[in-house]
Amino acid sequence: VARCRAPDRISISHMASVRFEELSRTNVESEGDSGGAWVEVRGRFHVAIDSSHEVNAKVRGINHFAADAPVECEADVLLITPEEPAAATCTVLDIANRGLPLSWFICNQAPFARLDQALPSGDGFMQEQGMAFAVCGWQSCLAGRPGMYSLRAPSAKNADGTPLTGMMMVECDTSTHHFEFPGLPTPDRRNLPLSSRGHCSMSAADDAEETARLFVLRTANDKSPVEVERSKWRFGSFDSEGTFVPGKNGICMEEGFEKGKVYQLFYKGSCAIVTGLQQAVIREFAAWLKFGGGIYGSNDPMPVIVVGGSQSGRFLRSWIADDFLVDAHGRDVADGIAVWVAGSSRGQFNMVFGQAAMSMPHLAVDRFPFSPVRCKDGDEEAGLHDKIRARGSMTKVIYTNTSIEYHRGDASLLHTTPDGTADLLVDEEDTRVYMLAGCPHNPNATWPPSYADGMPPGTMIQQNLTIAHSFAQVYRQQLVLLLQWVVSGTAPPPSCHPKLSDGTLVSHREAYGFFDAVPSAHPPGKEERASLTKEGDCVSYSRLWKRDYGLSDDGLCTALPPVDGTAYEGSLVPAVDKDGIDKGGIRIPVVLAPLCSYTGWALRHPDFGGEASILMVSGSSIPFPKSKGERDETGDPRLAVTERYASKEDYAEHVLAAARELAAARFIRQEDVGGYAAVAD
Repeated sequence: VARCRAPDRISISHMASVRFEELSRTNVESEGDSGGAWVEVRGRFHVAIDSSHEVNAKVRGINHFAADAPVECEADVLLITPEEPAAATCTVLDIANRGLPLSWFICNQAPFARLDQALPSGDGFMQEQGMAFAVCGWQSCLAGRPGMYSLRAPSAKNADGTPLTGMMMVECDTSTHHFEFPGLPTPDRRNLPLSSRGHCSMSAADDAEETARLFVLRTANDKSPVEVERSKWRFGSFDSEGTFVPGKNGICMEEGFEKGKVYQLFYKGSCAIVTGLQQAVIREFAAWLKFGGGIYGSNDPMPVIVVGGSQSGRFLRSWIADDFLVDAHGRDVADGIAVWVAGSSRGQFNMVFGQAAMSMPHLAVDRFPFSPVRCKDGDEEAGLHDKIRARGSMTKVIYTNTSIEYHRGDASLLHTTPDGTADLLVDEEDTRVYMLAGCPHNPNATWPPSYADGMPPGTMIQQNLTIAHSFAQVYRQQLVLLLQWVVSGTAPPPSCHPKLSDGTLVSHREAYGFFDAVPSAHPPGKEERASLTKEGDCVSYSRLWKRDYGLSDDGLCTALPPVDGTAYEGSLVPAVDKDGIDKGGIRIPVVLAPLCSYTGWALRHPDFGGEASILMVSGSSIPFPKSKGERDETGDPRLAVTERYASKEDYAEHVLAAARELAAARFIRQEDVGGYAAVAD
C-alpha cells in the first residue's frame, strides 16, 4: 500500500513523460495523533519535456532545444506521506527556497536539521491534519550541498550544439560577499564572484571581453549608478599571494571593491539557463501528485496545495501569471496556492540566462501586472490572474505579506493601482490578500540575528534590534483555510491590508516622520526629509520604479543595461498608529499587545556597510520606555511599558486575549491559542 514506485516511464499529460526513482524509505517519528504510520521517501523525479508541444510554447527559450528530442530534466524529491492512503486529506507541495523545504519546518514548528537526514517532525501539525508533504527541486543554479533539493536541466544551445552565449547581468552586494562568516576563510575584498552566495557562477563567455560594463550603486535602488573604468577591473581573481589569475567566474579590482556598495556587471555570459523549464518541471510534478498515481499509486485525484515564500513565492507569482497551472488536458494541477512574503514581484523565472537567485524587486525582468486584479499602467491593461481566469481555473490563491515587503517598495502594488490613485478590490472568488503588521520577513525570525549582532564578534548588521517573534501559527492556519476553500467551498476571512481609502496606506515620508521624535529609532532619510522636494529624491526610501529589460518572446533581454523610468506612485507603505505600529493589517498577539514598535524597515549598520540603505528582508524592534520617568526624560511620544501593563501577569493576559481574538477571526487555529502563554512568558 502507498508504495511510491514508478519503475517505468509513464505519460502524465502528453506534453511530458515522467518517472519516479525511489532511493530511500524510512519511517517517520511523529508526536500526537498522526493518523497512523507515516513514511519519508526520497528519490529523483525524471521529466522529459516535449519542446514541440504547444503547451510548452510558454517556456521562453524552448526554441533553443531540438524539436525532435525531449528535454531531459532530473529533480531531487522528498515525500512524507501516510502509509494508509485514506489518512491523507491533501498533498502540500513545497516550492523549495534555495533548495530548502521551509514550509515543513515552519508549519510543523520543527528545528532546522541537516537535509541529508530524516526531517524532524516537530509538533506533527501536518501529520495531524493528514497533509502529505512533497518537495521537488526546481533551481538548477544551486551550489552542491548535501540534501539540497535541486534540478539538473540542460542549458540552451545553438543549432550546431555549441553553448549559447548572450548578454546578461549579475548584481553583487559587497556587504554580503565580503562578510566574515565563522569557520570560513576571510574574504578578499579585491574579488567578487559572478554569483549570489551559495549559487553556481554565471560564467563569462570570454575572460578578455572589453565591452563588459561595471557599475557601482549607492543603494540597491539607485537609478543613477556610476560606471567603473574598464581599466580598473578584470575578469578573474587575485590569489592569496596577490597574483592575478585570469578566469571566467569572477571579477577583481586591485584597489578593492567598496564596502557596502552594490555592483552591477553587464557582460556576455555562457550560462544559458532556461528558467521556464523549472516552471514546467513543477507543473509536471504537481500533475503527477494529483493525477498520475503520485504518492498513492492511484488515479483518484488528490487535492494539491502549493506553498512558497520569498524567492519561492515570486516563483509562484510567475507560475500563475504564465499559467503553468494547466496541463495539456486543460486541468488545474494545483487546487490552492499560498504565496508568502513575495510582495508584488516576480523575477527571472521564465527567460534565457535567468538567475533564480536574483531576489530584489528591481531585478525582476517581468514587472507589470502586479495585482491579480486587472488595472492600467499607462496604455497597458492587465492582471496577474488574466490567463488562469480566462480559462475558468478553479485554483484558489492567498497572498500574504508582512510590513517588510511594503517598505521594500513593492507589496502595495498588489492591491493599489500603479499610479497610486485608487485601491483595487482584490477579494474575488479565487483570491485573498493579507498583510501581517509588524512581522518579520522570516516567520521564524532567525536572520539577521537578534539584537542586530553580526557574525564576527563586535560587528553589527543593522542599526536597530531585529524583530524576533514568530508568526508560523498564521501560516499553519492558511493551509487549513486553503484546504477548506478548495474542498468544501468555505471561504477564508476577507482580505486585510492597508488602503488608500481609509488612510492606512501613505507615503514613506509620512510613515517615517513619526519616528523622528522617537529616541534612537534611526528612521530612513531623517536628515534628508527636511530638504526633499519630492518623495523620490530620498535614496533611503526603497520604491519600485519602471524598468525595461527588453524581454523578448524568446526569453532574451535586449536592453542591458535596462532602461529606467520613474517610480510607481502606488509604491506606498502602511501608516503607523501612536505606538509606531503599522495600520491596516492583521496583528498577531504580540503585536496587538506590544512591548516595542515593530517596523517594516531597518537601516544597515556601518559595520555591515551601506548605512543609508534599508535591509530588504529585515525590520526593527524599537522598545517602549520601561517607565513613565524614562519616557519623560527621553521625550519619547509612546507610552511606557508600565503605563500599558500593571504586571507581567497582566501583560500575559493581554497576549492571550489577543490570541483568542485572532482565533475568533479565523487567522490562527483555536488549538494554537494556548501556546501564546509561553510566548508571553
